[in-house]
This record gives sequence, C-alpha cells and structure tokens, in this order.
Amino acid sequence: MLTETAILERTRAVFPELEKAEISISPVGEGGSDRVYWRIESESPSRSLIFMEYTDARPDNALFVPVSSFLEKNGIAAPRVYSWVEDERLVWLEDLGNNELWNLRNEPWETLRPAYEAALTEVSKLHNINESELAKYDPPELSPAFDADLYRWEHDYFFDQFATRFAAMNGATRAAMEYDLGEMIDGLLRRPRSLIHRDFQSQNILIRSGEAVLIDYQGMRLGLPEYDVASLVFDPYVELKADQRSDLLNFYHEHRDIDESFKEWATFVDHCAAQRLMQALGAYGYIGQVMGKTAFFRHIPPAMKTLDEALARADLLPGVREILAKAEAPEVP
Repeated sequence: MLTETAILERTRAVFPELEKAEISISPVGEGGSDRVYWRIESESPSRSLIFMEYTDARPDNALFVPVSSFLEKNGIAAPRVYSWVEDERLVWLEDLGNNELWNLRNEPWETLRPAYEAALTEVSKLHNINESELAKYDPPELSPAFDADLYRWEHDYFFDQFATRFAAMNGATRAAMEYDLGEMIDGLLRRPRSLIHRDFQSQNILIRSGEAVLIDYQGMRLGLPEYDVASLVFDPYVELKADQRSDLLNFYHEHRDIDESFKEWATFVDHCAAQRLMQALGAYGYIGQVMGKTAFFRHIPPAMKTLDEALARADLLPGVREILAKAEAPEVP
C-alpha cells in the first residue's frame, strides 16, 4: 500500500489544480476488506476527495469502477468516480461524507425509519433489473451469480470458519445436515433472480439529505432481492426490534407491489436471513481469527441470536440451531 506521501504525490499528479495546495489526509473506516480509504482535503481550492487503494486478492475489487459507472448510468445513487489508475489499483471518488446508516442506530425510530426506507427504496432500483432483462441494461462484468455452488460455499464458510472454531463441530454433524441444507438451497433456487448489492448492510449505506447512497457494491451480481432485504433488516450491526423489522418488511413488500401474501413472503425472507447470517458468522470468524481483526467478534452474539430466531420462525435447519446452542462466542480483546 502507498505511503501518505505517495498518495499526496499521486493525487497532485491526477488533479493539477491541487499541485500547490495545502492538503490534509486522514484514514476513513476500518472494515474487514483488503481495500483502504483516505479522505483528501484542501482549503484553497476547496476540495474533498476519497482515495481508495485495493489489492488483487479479491476478483471483485477490480469491478468497483465498472459497477460504479453502471449504477450512475441507471440512476442508482453511488459515489462518482473521478479517476482510476487501473494497473496500479488506485481510485479517486466523490466524497459524500461519513453519515453511514449505522451511525444513526441510536436515533429514535421516527428518525431511523425514514433512513431505512430510503435505503430500501434505492436498492429496489437494482432489484427491478431482473435476470431476463439484464442484457438490455448493458451490464459490466459481474461477480458470479448466486447459484447452488455459491449457496453451498456460504454454508461451508459458516461451518469451517464459525462452527468448527466456536462450537467444536465435527464432520459427522455436518454430514447429518446435508439433506436439510439441500432442501434449503432448492427453495432459494426456485425464486427469480435480479441484480442485488450482495452486502447490503448498515455500514454500506450513506444517508445524505435524507436520501440513501450505496457504497461497497463491487460484489453486485444476480441473486435474490430478499437476500439484500434480509441483509439490512436482520443486520447484526444494528439490532432492530421485531416490530421495526416488520415495519420495514411491510414497506418493501408494498413498495415493490410483490405478488405474494405478506406472510408467505416474510417467511421466505427468513430463509434468506438464515442464509445471509450463516455467511456473516463465517465472515466474522474468519476476519477475527485469521485476519486478526478481533473487533469483529463483537458481532457474533447478535448474529447468533438473530439467526436462531429466523430459523425458529421458518422451522428450518434444526441442526444449525443445535450448533448455535453449543457455540461459545469469543471474547473481544
């Protein structure tokens, strides 16, 4: 990764108007990815930019700029890309501030609800681009679509990175669940796919003047809209109350005029919540244990609780509920 001095030198080269400006630079965020972000500011001329540097460790990193252009072209709110040095994996972006949806988590529901509804409204523009019509939108290269293999990978991620680490799960326990897991995947595969964000949670949404802006969307792909909805409404980073989740599910169901009863649709959202939360627990185990970012361990207890509740409501995967009952969440150092 570039030093601060090198970042400033490259920025001045890309933006000649900043060649003689006094520039300050500060890190932005501390996520679980291999991308780093810096805020670059100058007073004269007045300018604020976000600088991103990424690695080639994940194939979807290189898709960020093409996906950004696609979103802008189709009227979906996302930061504007000012410059991209592709061979060096450097990007300069519009600075839309720090007001993540997550930052509003302690606000009263009267304040929080409109922000969530704005987020669901914005992502629904993606969901309205269904698989059968995708070609006419001239999409960029996308990450692999959700299919049986990807759903199985998310299950394996849960078992390998969470269950074996924190619940002492063995191979026999995993094998005993194969039929139930296969049934779950079959149910997910019967639903029509559209474009989805793939990591639609409170830290990947900015709220600006009451409107929502999507960020960290490089993993956009074909999948189930309900996966995105579940990712937000059952987000372990923000523990919403049951009636608040119901409010948001009702809002999305009505907003998209879904041709299915709310009760049936909400049950299917629970299936997607289970899928998503298993993936999330695997991610927290991997990021905390392997990458050493142990702060992510704090999200494990709420994710376990929310996953268990979704499985209970949907009468799904009793073997996973047994694992959750035995699991011991690691302490945050």
